[in-house]
Amino acid sequence: MFNSIMLKKLLFLSCAALLFCGMISESVAQSISAVLVTSTSGAIPAGGYCAGQQIRVAFTATGFSGTRTFSVQLSDAAGVFSSPTTIGTGSGSPITATLPIGAIAAAGYKVRVSSGATTSAGSTAFQINPVATVNPIANLTPCSGASVAGIVFSSSSAGAAFTWTSSANVGFGNSGSGNIPAFTASNSGTT
Repeated sequence: MFNSIMLKKLLFLSCAALLFCGMISESVAQSISAVLVTSTSGAIPAGGYCAGQQIRVAFTATGFSGTRTFSVQLSDAAGVFSSPTTIGTGSGSPITATLPIGAIAAAGYKVRVSSGATTSAGSTAFQINPVATVNPIANLTPCSGASVAGIVFSSSSAGAAFTWTSSANVGFGNSGSGNIPAFTASNSGTT
């Protein structure tokens, strides 16, 4: 009943079905899991990370063949990936990524790793802190022995604390924290 043409067609269709099913099962077998965010030294900082800081994203990828590109994606501040931002790429784990300098302060950020149609679940939530800024202070040039009202530091970063150092003691010491209180200028040099 079977002739050689029918047998060849049947074998061809069987091979095509096996190849197609094999591609589908390879795609299903790919997974990315165990996403872990640390500092580049491998530590998990208790206070979170600073905007602009590099992080290390480790993960487990299985079922991938050949050279793959993995992308690290950052969620919004609430941990939602509706419009993720790609912050790093690499060919395997770990990937060094950079947190955006303009990230708002929040403790709900997450990252995930993606390659093609395969995407991991989000990492454990972590905090991003803003980059602290110190507002400029005016230069002072008082004469030796003059009374100076002091120096007040300010910042656009909420809750900023100040620690300062001076290369020379000109009446207020060489180091301290907070604002510099009123002092009498002292200059033993010629200027």
